[in-house]
Formats: sequence, structure tokens, C-alpha cells
Amino acid sequence: MIDWERYFKYDKDGYKFIIKEIHNEILYKKDGRKQGNNILPFIDEMELLLIDLLLKSENKELTISNSKLLILLCLINPNYMTYVKNKEHLSKLINMDINFIIDFYDVTNSTFRSAINTVTKRLENKRLVIHEQVTMVCFVDTPVQKTITGHNKIHDMFDYNNDLDTYTYKDIKPKEVRREATKDERELIVRVEKHIMKNKYGYDNIQDLFMDGKATSFYSDVSRILFKELNIKKAYKAHRYTFNIDNLEEERIKLLDKYQIDQLQKQINNKVMIRLDETNNKRYITALNELLETETNKVRTNVRADINYIDNINFLSSSLIDKDNVDSIKSNMDDKTLDDIDLDMIHY
Repeated sequence: MIDWERYFKYDKDGYKFIIKEIHNEILYKKDGRKQGNNILPFIDEMELLLIDLLLKSENKELTISNSKLLILLCLINPNYMTYVKNKEHLSKLINMDINFIIDFYDVTNSTFRSAINTVTKRLENKRLVIHEQVTMVCFVDTPVQKTITGHNKIHDMFDYNNDLDTYTYKDIKPKEVRREATKDERELIVRVEKHIMKNKYGYDNIQDLFMDGKATSFYSDVSRILFKELNIKKAYKAHRYTFNIDNLEEERIKLLDKYQIDQLQKQINNKVMIRLDETNNKRYITALNELLETETNKVRTNVRADINYIDNINFLSSSLIDKDNVDSIKSNMDDKTLDDIDLDMIHY
């Protein structure tokens, strides 16, 4: 049927259509697909919180890592990133089979990736931001300067005693600088990744390598070479948002009629845990049905069908997601930086 509501208001009387009012302008056609059941329940609050975060930037631009973005949008608490690459340690710490932990990160990673993509697309569609994914590096710098001929200045490295004609090493402390990778660095990073993926691991596709659970060792190998050759301790992806302050502030004021900033953080955090609980229950039922219909040796299916699955996943959600429950896990691990985790490899 023709979408008449875009053109005029009408009533239907039997087989007759009675025109009540003709619109001065044709109304925009709404895409009903966007209102499906799969829409995340915390996206509205997350949108406002992201706008508020952007407005706190002084440069009309914000570059932020996945890790920091997830925390500042209250999708997780810091424990989540602490253990993302230390799942075995977490398994021993809380006395839980590591397969439950791997599955938990698998589910949450998918949810968080979708959430960031959705809320970013919303702001792009409203023409409030320009979004880019950029490659960042943790570059290790030293205070050693170069001579005009390109050699390290000995004066920066040693103290020289003219009377004794001796050299003493200076205490030179390296400095970590986080910045966007240069064009040459990006070219070398992708070359190193390709070389290791192909020649050491024997893969032609990075997703195949990830699916075989080798992401952590792969990135360790990449980082080792980058540090040796380029003084780059770590390369990682980040989001860059460029925006107009006036337009963004206007949208923030409009959305504040519905929400207050001081309420958003807990609302989002609670809704994330509710969504994950619903997803995990569905996966539990699906796994049980799969086992009833056919015998399977799939690790993932057996983990999700385990009688302790729901309780274990709920415990992980409380410990790694709940922003008010950060101290629930006690560990002797050093604090980890939050800038170097990519969503691409969280669940591997």
C-alpha cells in the first residue's frame, strides 16, 4: 500500500478513504528496521553520555581508545580491562573454569562493539560528529638528542670528567608518549603484522588466526618487533570524534529534557547487565536444546549448557561490569593501562 501518511491524514470508512488534512511538506519516511527488538536498551542514555563526554573536550575533537570509552560510558568497570588479557589469572583468582570467562568476554565484546557502532552512527546521522578510526602508538622516547651528523649526543648519555678523562652513564629514563601513528609507522605496522601472520602462524586471514585463539601471542610478537625496530611499545586502535560545539550542545539540551547526567551512568550500567543477563539465559537454553537434539563435543556448547553457567556469568558480570563493585575482586596484579586493548581481540 502507498505510504499515504507521508502526504495527508485520513480516516478509513469501509472501502472509502476520507482525507482529513493534506501536509504542507511530504513527511520523512521512517525506517522501521531501526526499531527492531535487537536495539540495545541503553543506547538513548549512552548517546547523551557520549555527547557530554565530547563537550568536555577543549579542542572540538576527541581521540579516545576503546578501553577508556567503555569505562567513561559506564559499560564496564576497570576490572574488565585488567583481566581481558589475563583470563587465566582471573580463573585462578575466583576459582572458575576459564571457559566460562572466555564465553563471558565473547558475549560482552559483541554487545559493546554493537553499542559503540550504534551510538556513533546516531550522532553521524544527525550530522553532529565526524568519526574516524585511527591507529595510535605508545612510543618510547628518550632525552638523547642527535648531532648535526645524525649521531647520539654523548653529552646526553654520559657525564664526562675532563680531569680524569672518564665517562659515567647518566640515569636516562625513557618517556612513554601516546600519539597517532605516522604514515610511515602505519605502513611498517601493517607490514610486520602481515609478515608474522603469514610466516610464523601460517594464516592468510587475521580473523582465522583470532578464531583459533592466537590473538594474544600474535600481538605480543608484533609488539616485540615494533619495540625493537621502532621504539613502539604498543599499537592500538582508537576513535576520533570531530564535532561542532554549538550543534552538540543544542542536542544535549534537547536530550536533557528526558535524562539527567547524574542518573545516566548507573542507568546505563544497570541496563548493560540486564541485557547481558537476557543474552546469557537465551544462550543457556539454546545450548541445552542443542545437546538434547544431538550429541556434540563443542566446548562452547557444553560450557553454556553447564548447570553453573548462569551463576558463573552473573558473577563475572557483577565483578567486571558493575561500576559500583570494582573492589569485589582482590588481586596482586599491577594496574594495567587502558589504552591498548582492541575490541577486535577482546574475546580471544
